[in-house]
Amino acid sequence: MDPMLLRARVHEIESLQLAEGQKAEVTLEALPGKKFEARLSRLPWAPPVVSLEHPTYYEVEFEVANPELVLREGLKATLTLAPPSGPKH
Repeated sequence: MDPMLLRARVHEIESLQLAEGQKAEVTLEALPGKKFEARLSRLPWAPPVVSLEHPTYYEVEFEVANPELVLREGLKATLTLAPPSGPKH
């Protein structure tokens, strides 16, 4: 499947630094030496769960380019975010 969808949980403070369309780089232990381009495709306005006792996390989604079709569902990934470009809305 190209692109693949990568879901990640982001702490509430870090979520304020994100913008839809922001680019990222994805690496996987299962595929050493390979890097994949990604783009933040969904940044929700509200977290799935709110608790006063625990930190809040937002579930964000990235589209990851998979032109060689080597990525598989369930692989663990590491995201490295690029700085957001342009003004925030």
